[in-house]
Amino acid sequence: MLLALASVVSVALIGGCTAKGAIGASTTSASPKIEIGNIVSLKASFGPDFTVRTIGQTAIDPKLLSPIQFQQGTTWQPADCAKYAWTLPAGLKGNIATVSAEGEGNRFIAMAIETSESVRYDPAVVDECRHVSFSGADVHGVVDVIDSPHIGGAQTLGKHRQLQTAVGSGELYTYVAYLDDYMVVVTANPLPVPNQPVPPVNVPRAQQLLTDAVAAVRC
Repeated sequence: MLLALASVVSVALIGGCTAKGAIGASTTSASPKIEIGNIVSLKASFGPDFTVRTIGQTAIDPKLLSPIQFQQGTTWQPADCAKYAWTLPAGLKGNIATVSAEGEGNRFIAMAIETSESVRYDPAVVDECRHVSFSGADVHGVVDVIDSPHIGGAQTLGKHRQLQTAVGSGELYTYVAYLDDYMVVVTANPLPVPNQPVPPVNVPRAQQLLTDAVAAVRC
């Protein structure tokens, strides 16, 4: 599917949390310590009907997170919202850990990302770009801001992308939690079966996965 992120392969061990400061010092801080490798612990939350793959902390592969490349001449409405259509800026460096699960007609991917530069929540996405449409010679679609889970100490954002081309269509739900120099991203999309109706995305499960993923990486 055009909007699915690349498949994640390999298996990794769960990284543990290390305490901040000296023994006996207060553990209270404005921002909890983040261990992105702990996201692979979410593998246990998927039942036997899912095929689950994990990859521990590794350098970000630019190809994995790069946006879809549209042909020259694709137009966006509102025009200034094109830059908000995708989750991460091009060329971002850092580390990532991932768990992916396929089953019950859906693919879920949860990513914990440590970024080389801060990627912060931009209120302009919600204020000015709640509904963005795009159209080109062989593609058209929309990107809508949708409800996202409320998570203490984090700003969250939800998006629903729908894409139609000459060869097919696709949709992708994306939920993001911004945690200073870290991000947690969850995507969900249907896995179509030939000659059968496209299964609906289990949106509540995707939203809960974001909440669970943030809890997993926080120490």
